[in-house]
Amino acid sequence: MSECSPLRFLTRLLLALLLLAASLRVMPPAAAVAAPAAAVAAPAATCPLKVMPIGDSLTYGVGSLAGPGYRHTLNFRANAVNLQIAWVGRQTSPAPNHEGNRGYSILELTAELDAMFNANMPDVVILMAGSASINEGYASLSADQLLAQLNTLLDAIYTRNPGVYVILASIPPITRDPPKKGELARDYSALIRTVTRSRLYYAEVYNIINTTTDMADGLHLNDSGYTKVGGAMWPFLQNIAQGLCPAPVATSTPTPTPTVTPTPTRTPTPTHTPTPTRTPTPTHTPTRTPTPTPTHTPTPTHTPTPTRTPTATLTPTLTPTPALAWRFWGYAYEGLPRATAQPLAGVQVHLYGRAEGEAPPGLLLRSASSQPSGYWSLLAVQPWVYPIMRVEVENAPGLVVTGIWSENGEIVASNAVEWLAPSPVVHWSELYLDDPTPTPTLTPSPSPTPTPTLTSTPTSTSTPTSTSTPTATATATPTPTPTPTATVTFTATATDTPTPTATATPTGTPTPTPAATATPTATAAATDTPTPTPTPTAKPTLTPTPTPIPHHLWLPLLLL
Repeated sequence: MSECSPLRFLTRLLLALLLLAASLRVMPPAAAVAAPAAAVAAPAATCPLKVMPIGDSLTYGVGSLAGPGYRHTLNFRANAVNLQIAWVGRQTSPAPNHEGNRGYSILELTAELDAMFNANMPDVVILMAGSASINEGYASLSADQLLAQLNTLLDAIYTRNPGVYVILASIPPITRDPPKKGELARDYSALIRTVTRSRLYYAEVYNIINTTTDMADGLHLNDSGYTKVGGAMWPFLQNIAQGLCPAPVATSTPTPTPTVTPTPTRTPTPTHTPTPTRTPTPTHTPTRTPTPTPTHTPTPTHTPTPTRTPTATLTPTLTPTPALAWRFWGYAYEGLPRATAQPLAGVQVHLYGRAEGEAPPGLLLRSASSQPSGYWSLLAVQPWVYPIMRVEVENAPGLVVTGIWSENGEIVASNAVEWLAPSPVVHWSELYLDDPTPTPTLTPSPSPTPTPTLTSTPTSTSTPTSTSTPTATATATPTPTPTPTATVTFTATATDTPTPTATATPTGTPTPTPAATATPTATAAATDTPTPTPTPTAKPTLTPTPTPIPHHLWLPLLLL
């Protein structure tokens, strides 16, 4: 019995240690249970935040090969860090959504604000406006007037949504003629810096643009310029979104269950040191095996670090495209006035290229059909770029091309525009189609009205030559009884040389009267015809000299 008692004691002790180790392995530590509850944070605003860019063609992205201009940079960076934002706006092309209304002045944007906010109520507004106002109305505007219009627009924005955040940007320089446009852009941008409102952040644009390398034309930016504008706006958008919607940052750091378990297992070891040195050693080895497993938990901590690296790789991705692509794009509308024209879908547009001296249109490179928004786009890359590039538009069913507007091309036909040695930038054109006119070209037919002038030809007046009005009667009065009368008749031919013929008709018995003088009754004929001397024996014939009667004398007589 005495020999077995130590063995029993050891077996009981071993069983007790095994039970203790199993209980410690199953029970979770208190810190590990409480940590996940502390990681949950309720968002301060409705996420994702609705962001609405508002402005003119610079907000639209005119001049950008990437398409959306500075919105491309903001969207790229937001996706890289999983920023909780959603782009809103009535315009969906080029994506993401926006309210970039090409050609809209500040006053026109203010008038459209209700329609913008009724469709989408934003949490953040990115506002860059004023370039279109200067380009169109520079002659009658001042920088102070532009600032007053901008403040009116901001008042309307805060009235519709008092809790909105606004990122306000100055405008880029303008190098178009006349110089007053550039002066207005400079002075207006300086005044924008003085605007102060609650929840308003100012982004500097005017002073970061290089007019030599960052502009597509004298008004719009290229991708290099738009990247700078997006970089100026990005810190404010990131701070607003992460401050109101920090959910993605909180969920990226869970699993606070590190090395807490091994500490209670070492307390029973000193009590068993005397004799059973063999049995406790295997019991401690399984307790230390879970310790390497928590060392693998820090691996998720590497996930946030690569999310910030794409910010450095943003700018190189945009630089190679401008040197290789030529983009011809625009919109098709139904109706000629731009203010009332409606977008037209299904319009066929073709891109041609040819060398100098070749007959137009040249080689067909690409074709496109306008989208429901009227948008169409044709892209050309090397080697399909020619010295002369041409865009032609076809008539739509029931509609004809009534006009073309091009920003930097030459309109060579009613349905075609050409570019001579175009640069690798965006070339913007607008196409207008309308119902065919009801051929009012027949109205010039009244041009034959001069036909009545044919009456002036005196051919018809030569016909009345047979009128007996210019007849002069010569009466011989030697004695009162016999009165022979000689009737002289002038017959005017078409050669305007009248040949007078005199016929003597005796009224009574002819008696020889030597002195018979014929006195013609027409004074006009008496001046031009010699006095006839009728012979009493035979028919007196008057042979006047063939002197033509002047027109101013015989024409009035014919009309009597």
